[in-house]
Amino acid sequence: IETIIPEQLARLPWLETLNLQNNRLTSKGLPENTFDQLENLNYLYLANNQLTMAPKFLPQTLISVDFAANNLTKIYDLTFGQKPNLRSVYLHNNKLDDVGLPENMFNGSDNVEILIMSSNFLKYVPKNLPQALYKLHLKNNKLEKIPVGAFNELSDLRELYLQNNKLNNEGMDNETFWKLSSLEYLDLSSNNLSQIPPGLPRNIVLLHLEKNAIRSIGNDVLTQIKHLEYLLLHNNKLKAREIHPLAFHGLKKLHTVHLYNNLLEKIPSGLPRRVKTLMILYNQISEIGREDFATTYFMEELNLSYNKITSSQIHRESFRKLKLLKSLDFSGNKLRIMPYG
Repeated sequence: IETIIPEQLARLPWLETLNLQNNRLTSKGLPENTFDQLENLNYLYLANNQLTMAPKFLPQTLISVDFAANNLTKIYDLTFGQKPNLRSVYLHNNKLDDVGLPENMFNGSDNVEILIMSSNFLKYVPKNLPQALYKLHLKNNKLEKIPVGAFNELSDLRELYLQNNKLNNEGMDNETFWKLSSLEYLDLSSNNLSQIPPGLPRNIVLLHLEKNAIRSIGNDVLTQIKHLEYLLLHNNKLKAREIHPLAFHGLKKLHTVHLYNNLLEKIPSGLPRRVKTLMILYNQISEIGREDFATTYFMEELNLSYNKITSSQIHRESFRKLKLLKSLDFSGNKLRIMPYG
């Protein structure tokens, strides 16, 4: 299908769902009045077409709209505005940049809960996002900066996806994420961060920071995240001496830590006391001291493979406290005998 004739749809005033995805529709093939008579339309699916501009007017009754995988460069004020029932909008895999978005894209549409805008060309987080959002996808864009206050009103947001952008520490401030009081999932992987952003909210459960250029962890950037369970910091530039001994202090729920593919020259001090899975393979670790694992009583899986550990540099009492250990991986090191204990 390349063209829609409005008169054809006008005969379907009670239509609630319209699925036109996977066709060859162009913006020219969708006249401005295409959907005017669909006064009961709740679900509109236009993904995988050839649209370059979103329709200027869509029915106010919409609940969900899918424009994914088109060539959209332009959104209009009333494309998504003035739709009080709208709950989800899918705009991923398009060609949207900051200029193509209206100042207040969701004016009068305060109940949008899911917004997917991944794989576009955005440099900034869109302004005036709906306060009801609980899931926001902005991965695979060109984001360089998060404007001051961009997330301040999103107290219900639970999932935030910002991976594969160009974000650095200068592009955010101490309060960028602080008011996201419901946030449980934050993905900042594959960006240009040199430090862990300060002011992360306390309810985060899963924190993705892998594939950045993080060099240090201070004593106060993680400790307020009391609900943290998964911390993924692999593929960074961390050295053990740049990880503060109190960096993980008080994180009683933190059970999984990934630190592989860093520059660790030894086991970091002050490991989370309740860690169960610790992945520190592919580092520069050459020795294991007596006290390195003295407080990690709950450890079940420890991967030390592909480091520079020799048998003579493993203290005979290094593992004395690991009574619950189920998996220990030393492959790819320089061991000549089985480690004692």
